[in-house]
Amino acid sequence: TDEDFDAFANACHERGISVCLDFVLNHTSDEHAWAVGAREGDVSCQARYFTFPDRTLPDAYERTVNEVFPVIAPGNFTHDARMDRWVLTTFNRYQWDLNYGNSDVFIDMADALLHMANRGVDIFRFDAIPYIWKEWGTSCRNLRQVHTLLRMFRLVLEIAAPSCIIKGEVVMAPQEVAPYFGTEEAPECHL
Repeated sequence: TDEDFDAFANACHERGISVCLDFVLNHTSDEHAWAVGAREGDVSCQARYFTFPDRTLPDAYERTVNEVFPVIAPGNFTHDARMDRWVLTTFNRYQWDLNYGNSDVFIDMADALLHMANRGVDIFRFDAIPYIWKEWGTSCRNLRQVHTLLRMFRLVLEIAAPSCIIKGEVVMAPQEVAPYFGTEEAPECHL
């Protein structure tokens, strides 16, 4: 419960222990309220994801984007029978990719970040960050917009919760990891 989490965070802080939380930026569960709303036909919820009525755009996407887990989760899209639409699911069929081209997604994710910072989270481990921006015709990995989003999240934290740290998970080749620290003028991840 929320009360359990608050008690846990307080007990950690009393013992000098920092609280680290996995913060998933790329997707939500297909059981999340936004996905449930999307299935029920709420167009604003559908706009938080990448959903398509047929395979035309998904097939175009598949031509330039590799699969992350080709054996256990083949393809980058899952057909949702209830919604009768194809949903972008980079990692697993039950993990619906978020559409950061919709500003509501960023605003709500930043709100969730600050909510958890206010609940006592000291370190946010940003999960799978190279994948958070999608642009058809590209590899959808390490795009410049990802770095812009990271800088924006960092600024939000620096303004409202300056003691919080961003630890980025970047499972890429070593030369592709360093840019996720940003620059002195435009910092991104702390760790």
